[in-house]
Amino acid sequence: MVKNKTTKLLYSLVLAALVFTLVDGFVHYYFDYLEISAKGGNVIYNSNAPLLGYMLGKFIGTVILGYLAVYFLSKQKLKNKLLYFTAIIVGILEIRYYFSGDYSLQWHLLNISMHSIILYITSKYFISKELQ
Repeated sequence: MVKNKTTKLLYSLVLAALVFTLVDGFVHYYFDYLEISAKGGNVIYNSNAPLLGYMLGKFIGTVILGYLAVYFLSKQKLKNKLLYFTAIIVGILEIRYYFSGDYSLQWHLLNISMHSIILYITSKYFISKELQ
């Protein structure tokens, strides 16, 4: 088993980010109105498959932002840290999509809703103990 607290946190974050990214990628792939734009500015992985770059960036961003969010939230006396954790990550990721300028208001609203639900559920399963 995982003995170190930081190692356990990273393990939990990687699992939560992986599930979050896979479910999110599935939704973006199968629902046309949430399709990922080819010119969405994939900084990490640029290819003819924009969804792959989107998913890779989402995974890495979720792990890094998640680690920082857990670090700062663990020092706070808040009631529902998991809700704050979700809002921080979804908010920062959505700012990036907004500034790409490639998506409509409807896309952003649906994306925020979908990301919030998926990330909250996966985080509740994998990360809630680390936030207490």
